[in-house]
Amino acid sequence: MIFLKGAYLAMKKFKRFCRSSGRGLTLVEVIVSVALMAILSLMIVTVMTVCFSAVKTTRTRTNNANTAANQVEAKRANQTTDTTESTFDVTFGTNTYHVAGKYVNGSDTGNNIKYKEFVPDGQ
Repeated sequence: MIFLKGAYLAMKKFKRFCRSSGRGLTLVEVIVSVALMAILSLMIVTVMTVCFSAVKTTRTRTNNANTAANQVEAKRANQTTDTTESTFDVTFGTNTYHVAGKYVNGSDTGNNIKYKEFVPDGQ
């Protein structure tokens, strides 16, 4: 932003100089200004290309994470579970909260995987 402000002030001074001297721009001045504009445009295009690439990478990672989560949920839905009603105590600082829910014991016999988790009751 500071660079743009400096460029604006330089152009303003240059315009005053051109008006006071009564002469126009030379070919060298025009070529230099076109070259500067080309460099600035190239920098902007480079930044935009990098940003679009980052968005594409993030979109791919998000889609892969969602697919993996869906596969895990589908796998859990087909497993056998054993539930036990219980209360889970959670302490934050000096406050203790009693959460009612179920301990779920599950297993996937095909892959020899066992898990245990606490699932709070919906409110």
